[in-house]
Amino acid sequence: MQGNPREAVLISYLAGIIDGEGTIRINRCAGDKTLRQLKRKNPIHAGQISVGMTSKDVCDLLQSVLGGSVREERVPDGRKVIYRWAITSRPMVIAALNKLMPYLIVKKEQAQAVLEFCEYWPDKNVHLALTPQELQRREDAFWKVRKLNAVGAPATTERKDIRENEATV
Repeated sequence: MQGNPREAVLISYLAGIIDGEGTIRINRCAGDKTLRQLKRKNPIHAGQISVGMTSKDVCDLLQSVLGGSVREERVPDGRKVIYRWAITSRPMVIAALNKLMPYLIVKKEQAQAVLEFCEYWPDKNVHLALTPQELQRREDAFWKVRKLNAVGAPATTERKDIRENEATV
């Protein structure tokens, strides 16, 4: 990133936050009820970047540098409040990913796929009647990013492959 070195340090810091605590994804809304309410025929696909954490200051910093919004999430009693920063506006997602891309490590592939998805947009009102090819392109992008974001099998504390008091090396 050329330009102001302080800005480069700030953007690299925010990229690290997103790499560690964030999500870069393609959101898909395909529920019949929602589509009827919105008077839409096809599923809605949108690029999204978000971070959820207990530090409102960091979420506010993300918002001031990259745009988007910050909201407070409901949490069970006795737990710390979680703040969620998110951007879903296609132009904002494109601008943010272009700034962050040089510094992302863990989520670079997701960022590249979402950026490619967002940059190719054939028409503003294409959601009203997507061609089968455009719908397939969006679905393919959705599943590609979903697979990149997939987490492995859940961790467990039970091991069935060792005997009690037996060490594993």
